[in-house]
Amino acid sequence: MKFLAKKYRVPFLILGLTMVLLIFNRPPALAGEAQSDDIVHIKSDEVIDDDLMAMGNKIIIDGVVKGDVMAVGQSLVVNGTVEGDVMAAVQAVTVNGEVTDDLRAGAMTILINGTVGDDVLVGGFSFESGPESSIGGDLFMGGFQALVDGELAGDINAGLGGLKISGLVGGNVDVDVDAAGSGPSPVDFMGGIPNVPPMPRVPLGLTVDDDASIAGNVIYRSPAEARVDQTAIAGNVNFVKREVETSGQPGFGFGSWLWDQIQRLLRLLLVGALAIWLVPLYISEAGQKLQEKLWPSLGWGALTPIIFFVMLLGLGLVSILVGFPVLVFGTFFFSYLLALFYLGAIVVGQWLGRLILQRTSPNQAENLWWSVMVGLVGVWLLTMIPILGTIVGFFIALFGVGGLWLVGQDRIKGVGTATVTA
Repeated sequence: MKFLAKKYRVPFLILGLTMVLLIFNRPPALAGEAQSDDIVHIKSDEVIDDDLMAMGNKIIIDGVVKGDVMAVGQSLVVNGTVEGDVMAAVQAVTVNGEVTDDLRAGAMTILINGTVGDDVLVGGFSFESGPESSIGGDLFMGGFQALVDGELAGDINAGLGGLKISGLVGGNVDVDVDAAGSGPSPVDFMGGIPNVPPMPRVPLGLTVDDDASIAGNVIYRSPAEARVDQTAIAGNVNFVKREVETSGQPGFGFGSWLWDQIQRLLRLLLVGALAIWLVPLYISEAGQKLQEKLWPSLGWGALTPIIFFVMLLGLGLVSILVGFPVLVFGTFFFSYLLALFYLGAIVVGQWLGRLILQRTSPNQAENLWWSVMVGLVGVWLLTMIPILGTIVGFFIALFGVGGLWLVGQDRIKGVGTATVTA
């Protein structure tokens, strides 16, 4: 656990445990109203007296939600009022209205123009709080950049490439940032990417504007000292030099770890989407095999490394006798690793997602897209736990590969087991 700074463990574990509880224990947020569509729109004259679980490409809340909101999709826009927490796994989050309690989100971009009554705990590429925004608690963030304007009542705890403070901060600032640099920013190249919302360009390192105000102390860790105007800071400024690793092993901070985890989730979702596109029936059948033959799937999955090794020896023998290009060995080895670490997770994700949706949104339980996407988020959370996550990930891979093996056996016998709902 040395790689995760103590001060960041509690808030992030709270986020992770909250999401796990949301998925597996069916708290009130999942026992309330569930809506799924291409566009989920809570109109301005609409009041939901319960919690809301929304799944869709676009989720727009113009009305009032009396409870919590859990959103999964491409974008979430809150123009109205949410009287509880907002928990989102989307590409973009925008709060123009009011969130009475906490905002917890994993997204590429997070923009707050309105009010968040308590803490903001987010992971993503870019965070921005506008000049008219108000955050009543602390900001915890891991990602690439953040622009903090408006009013923030509490502390800032973050690991980022760049942080710019232009507004009022009522507490302390404690961050890990990169050294200030020149040249183009990744933001400059994102304008042409479809569905990527506009985002500010924040320079690397720590920047405190002249008109900013920080009521507490500032401590920042970076490879190089930043130019910070101390007249904007009521407390002390403490710079801790962070050595740049040269051994090939990257340095670690909360932000870099969290960003790595977000990238891992994005890779899982991307490969999952490709699998749904290329081999949907195979993924659906393998997930059904897990449901029908869970423990036999684990048994066959445990045998696959042995079978793979024997086949590799066979290929080696053939190469000695008749000659075999090295590329074939590389392709064979890469294919097995892809099946073990990605397809296995996708199969288990499809099975897990279907179980989750059967409890939360039964009309979407047989939808392959939703079951895979929801399940992969669950797999990601389970494998995020230090040490235990590695063990869980290994068994997930064995279960999934075993399911694929059983489907392969059925295909050889000419037996099909499942149909796909798009």
